[in-house]
Amino acid sequence: LDPRALISAQLAATGIKIRHGARVERLDHQDGTWRAFDAGGGLLAEASVVVLANSHDAGRLAPGLCRLRRIRGQLSRIAAALPALLRCAIAGSATLVRLGDSLVTGSTFDEDDDQAGPRVADRARNLAGLRALWPDGAAADDGDLQQEFVGFRAATNDHLPLIGALPDLAVLRAQG
Repeated sequence: LDPRALISAQLAATGIKIRHGARVERLDHQDGTWRAFDAGGGLLAEASVVVLANSHDAGRLAPGLCRLRRIRGQLSRIAAALPALLRCAIAGSATLVRLGDSLVTGSTFDEDDDQAGPRVADRARNLAGLRALWPDGAAADDGDLQQEFVGFRAATNDHLPLIGALPDLAVLRAQG
């Protein structure tokens, strides 16, 4: 299953149009229509529904909605003695996913950490999680940080997803 192909097919079936390379600076909602504007105030798009799928940047377009925390995570790709039976992800103190002839494990979870580069200490944490799940799974660590991936994700205080219609924040603020 190719996730990109699946998502593209689902969007195409609904008639949703995708625009890449167009940064939305401001959203406006009037008379049941959402309008997206660029930095110069130009109209990018309008629709009856807007989906904010922009991770920790969602708060910029819906200020005051909730506090989103920026979480740094590091994944480690390592050589491993992979049994033929490992055909699906395993989760516990770490997550293990087969990727070709190697294993991807992690991820770390660090708040208020903007370092984009990989760290040796985070690789060690990932390998410790791997060994807790599968003691014989990892060979000796070669320390190859070129096989690391660092990314950032958004989290709410309760770690639950934000879903549903945005409230009318102006009305809520007026009510106190």
